[in-house]
Amino acid sequence: PGQKLECTRPLLNIVSREAADEKFFPTLVKAIEQELPLFRYRHASYFNYPENFRRCVRQLRLAILARDVEKLNEHIQIGLKHFRQQLMSFELYHTTCREPFDLSWFSRLPTVIQAAALDIFVYADIHQLNPLDDYLEHLDSFRELDEPRNGPLLRDLLTTTLVLRGELDEAAAILEKDLDVSYAWVRKGWIALLRGEYTTAAKHYEKGRALLKTSTRKRKNIPYFYHFSGLFYPLALFRLRDVAAVPEVLQIVNQTEKDGNEYLEGYLSLKALAFARQNKMVEARALLAGVPGHHPIAPSYLVSSLATYWISPQSLKDRTSQLTALYEKARKNGYRWIAAELAGLLAAIPHQPAEYRRYHEETMAALSANSLTTLIRPEEEWERCLKALTLLGGKEKRAKPAEKETRLIWEVNFDNSNYYFQPKEQRRTKSGGWTSGRQVALKRLKSGELACMTPQDRSIAETIRVEYYYYGRENLYFDTEKTLLAMVGHPLLFSAWSPNTPVELVKESPQLLVERSGQGYEIKFSVPIQESGVRIVKVGPTRYSLLEITEQHKQIADSLGNKAIRIPAHAREMLQQVIARLSSLVTVHSAIEGSETAIPAVDADARIHIHLLPVGDGFRLETFVRPFASAGPYFRPGAGGENIFAEIEGRRVQTRRDLAAEAAQARRVIEACPSLHNSADGSGEWMLTDPESCLQALLELEEIQEQITLEWPEGQKLQISHRASFEQLSLRIQQDNDWFALSGELKL
Repeated sequence: PGQKLECTRPLLNIVSREAADEKFFPTLVKAIEQELPLFRYRHASYFNYPENFRRCVRQLRLAILARDVEKLNEHIQIGLKHFRQQLMSFELYHTTCREPFDLSWFSRLPTVIQAAALDIFVYADIHQLNPLDDYLEHLDSFRELDEPRNGPLLRDLLTTTLVLRGELDEAAAILEKDLDVSYAWVRKGWIALLRGEYTTAAKHYEKGRALLKTSTRKRKNIPYFYHFSGLFYPLALFRLRDVAAVPEVLQIVNQTEKDGNEYLEGYLSLKALAFARQNKMVEARALLAGVPGHHPIAPSYLVSSLATYWISPQSLKDRTSQLTALYEKARKNGYRWIAAELAGLLAAIPHQPAEYRRYHEETMAALSANSLTTLIRPEEEWERCLKALTLLGGKEKRAKPAEKETRLIWEVNFDNSNYYFQPKEQRRTKSGGWTSGRQVALKRLKSGELACMTPQDRSIAETIRVEYYYYGRENLYFDTEKTLLAMVGHPLLFSAWSPNTPVELVKESPQLLVERSGQGYEIKFSVPIQESGVRIVKVGPTRYSLLEITEQHKQIADSLGNKAIRIPAHAREMLQQVIARLSSLVTVHSAIEGSETAIPAVDADARIHIHLLPVGDGFRLETFVRPFASAGPYFRPGAGGENIFAEIEGRRVQTRRDLAAEAAQARRVIEACPSLHNSADGSGEWMLTDPESCLQALLELEEIQEQITLEWPEGQKLQISHRASFEQLSLRIQQDNDWFALSGELKL
């Protein structure tokens, strides 16, 4: 009781098809619709809707059985309006036309219905490498079909099956009839790739994309090819442009993710390959690990396995059982080309039967096809690193504080990532010192109303941001990165924990070091690089270095895998080419002998540059050399790399430093300045605690001014503007009881 009897679907379909050929079928359909109407209300109204999804499916099946295309389209629209999700997942053509598949009945359906059904059946079988024998002969009958919509679609199905079976020449000939549609050019590109015609393949794919853009009438977010042959376009790009193809490949993959492409597994594997070509191996392996390998769609799994082999050949072993099963199924069911490619992958796995290599080579030769396994060569880490790196390839003067009765100082804390900045206004005391100061509100600072603000203070104030809230409330805060950059070289920075202790903030840039290592070389950054932005490093008790890490620095570091990379000696020439390209992005210290002939060489300048940095009431004096004379990076005399590459005034140049000559010149400068003797510790730095000692050092340095360059760290030259002498001194002596009174003046 309560149970219902229901025909099995194959039996129901056989009976229904026979009934559809009888004269009484229209009467039968009318009776069914009268007794069990589709719509809930017999008299259609705005609010009318179908009784349920099953009745909607019934109407679709009846339309197919009646061969009524107009009714079929009408009920498809009704289904999409009321049951979109259910209808999209329902296998209408499969349940109606394929259980069982009767070619004599199927071939009498309208061509548009046949095309829609075959489009589903053929790809469902291709995805699982099932036999295509039921459809091949029937598809071939449409070879000359002259229908603008159905002809190209059915010929495309035939072409796809022929390529998978290895019949490339016949497939290419069929495509010539439909060169006005996008997918014909995409299939031509696929065939050209398999033949090893990579440039031609890329051109065909690009033609297909151009036609697709025209047909969709979109300027942006143009859908990528939905057919699995689109998976092979990135392979052509990698073959032709290697690591330079990475940006375009990533763009393609991102678009397929937006499209919800059916072959996303394969595209994500290509994304992993793109990461690997950039030497981002952690990201590449993580992405591959997330690509599902169970119940695979065969074309996607083939591309995914190829990517796995190119990224990490040893990882292909984990796919042995799945590859073996697919190979046997492909070979059994006539997919000769796929079977040959799968055999090539199996042959690349150690300790596999020789049969795989033999079948792979013999079949590829018979098909006149090039193996995809050898399309891209797996690379060692140092190779990936160097190739990834090949892709990456007048300052404002600081004013000293105004000599007024007030000054603006900054109490700072750079010892952790929660940087602290507190502006304070100090007043001069009667004894010539300064008060402890009072805090300055950020709103007042931002307005610029403080008379004691220097141009640099105003630059810092410009980094203050304002957030507005309800009821007129506002919050002011520092834009930390911009504030730090504006604060570099400020002479009045003091420790927040010890307000009388001056603090220095200088700016440095990461440098790329190429050093000798064993029988080869080692390439690395001078400092660890994790993220782009600014970072502060403590280099002394009260001295801090601000590193500005650009996105280009980050890209280079990512290409290096954020570590030192060892390069074999035989890759020296390739390494030189990389250095030459990177010299426009970062200063390079190289230990490689010789030079990259494409970059002009200039003579290195060993002149000593003296930097004076105001620190509180005193000065810090430092010695440097600047190999490119008036521009480019500074180095400690006699230290650092010998071969330097940099971009000077928009032109890449190189020079070779004479480290011994630099060190000797630095010693001569120190010997000529008695003020620097006592505190010379070999560091190239001296702290002059008061203006008098600084003035004495300047007087001594003036004697050798032809041998040195004296400047502020930001490039402003220093000089003694006037030297006092007895000619400017006027004295008067008068008797005052038993004493003499002396008065006079010195004019400067």
